[in-house]
Amino acid sequence: MRQNAEMAQNETASDGDVWAGVIERLRERRIELRESFIDGFPTEVHYGPDRVPVGDVVEVVDDSMEMFLRLLSGAPLTDWLRTYPERIGARRARQGIEIESLLDGVRTNFTVLWHALRDELEDERPKLLVAKVDQLLALVERHVSRVQLAHSEETARIAKDTQYATDRTLMAFLSQEDPDRDATEAAADALGDARASEHWLALALAPRSREIESESGWSHTVPWQNAMILLSCSSASAPGLPDAIEKGVLARHPMPLHSVPRIARAMLRLTGLLRPTDQEVFLDELLMRELHAGTIARMGGAELLIGDDFRQTREVERDRLLQTFKAYYSCGSVGGTAAEQFCHRNTVVTRLRRIRELTGFDPYVPRDAAVLALAWGLE
Repeated sequence: MRQNAEMAQNETASDGDVWAGVIERLRERRIELRESFIDGFPTEVHYGPDRVPVGDVVEVVDDSMEMFLRLLSGAPLTDWLRTYPERIGARRARQGIEIESLLDGVRTNFTVLWHALRDELEDERPKLLVAKVDQLLALVERHVSRVQLAHSEETARIAKDTQYATDRTLMAFLSQEDPDRDATEAAADALGDARASEHWLALALAPRSREIESESGWSHTVPWQNAMILLSCSSASAPGLPDAIEKGVLARHPMPLHSVPRIARAMLRLTGLLRPTDQEVFLDELLMRELHAGTIARMGGAELLIGDDFRQTREVERDRLLQTFKAYYSCGSVGGTAAEQFCHRNTVVTRLRRIRELTGFDPYVPRDAAVLALAWGLE
């Protein structure tokens, strides 16, 4: 029995020497292993073109290989390698790399290392290889967990910072009576709307949460004036108020982005006229109801309805647009309006479109036309 114990001790010592030799040989093969990783994990395919520099990839592969080899050999980690999982997780998050793509890289790294260990031990010491599998898998599992956590935390921090910057830009935009081109372009950038599309708009009162379900159709929420502005340029039809919103006012039609502050301001002023039973009310319905009651006239009349954009146009243009609208409202057709105004049909279409740009109300839509008519005192 004593002889068997001595043989086992010698075999263990021998395995330790063999394992140390394997680790040293793998360290000498570092460049070869790096090339195997790069061949098996083309970063432009997994990460996207020009997102992660080649030098960055080389540094990460070298660091990860050295970290794993030290852990497998029982050698202490340097301060740099001790924080490697957190650094790579946070770095890839800042580079916009999805966690699954990052973990694909970790799996490829593990595969390269495993194949190298198998090449070294499979013929000479298969039992030693099997004995080390659990150790390697445990190391990779801990590494993946730390990388995931760091990536998640950095992603959340970036989202919070981005949301804060977006909120500041949009609140500054909404606070302007007549936003200039720079402010409108900044708002479009903050909304991720490079084309400066038309936007659906709602003003929500007493929201239970700012977190709006993605399927609700609203892409952005902005806290503003003790309320919340909801915006969307991606929905094909008017989104309804989400469940988290108890009461609010919605625009029936999308509007140019530069018109949003004026309409939002009108919505806010009109919230004082909402009845206790009102929940989801379209702006034009609220306007029509209160116009007939004469309330709007006491609160600012036409300026509340159509804002300053129309009033601030040149007098000649303003009179021309008003006369065109009166004719169109009277006869109800573009052709009849063109005949009465002695101009081309396309001119009428252009002027009516211009009215919509300036007021936010579309003369082609009966409800909107009625609001404009009441605001301008037409019968």
